[in-house]
Amino acid sequence: AIRGIPDDVPVLILAGDADRLARVDEAQAMFRAVASHGKLTLFPGAGHGDLFGSNLDLYTRTVLEFCRRISAGGSGAKGQEAVVSGEKQGP
Repeated sequence: AIRGIPDDVPVLILAGDADRLARVDEAQAMFRAVASHGKLTLFPGAGHGDLFGSNLDLYTRTVLEFCRRISAGGSGAKGQEAVVSGEKQGP
């Protein structure tokens, strides 16, 4: 299904590298299918549904940067490589 997303539609994929439901290799495969107009950010130590809580700064920066690029008329993600960044934050 992801291969059907048109090239002019930006795609942001966020994934936790400790996710047991949606594994990293699956996120990377999805990214490869939309690499020309997509961005993948991996969150170290994050499980499924725990991206925001695992690294608030990385989550906020990634989503805001993506939105800013789109609102400025860009693709939001064109040609972005997969990123593994940040350290786990929280209490």
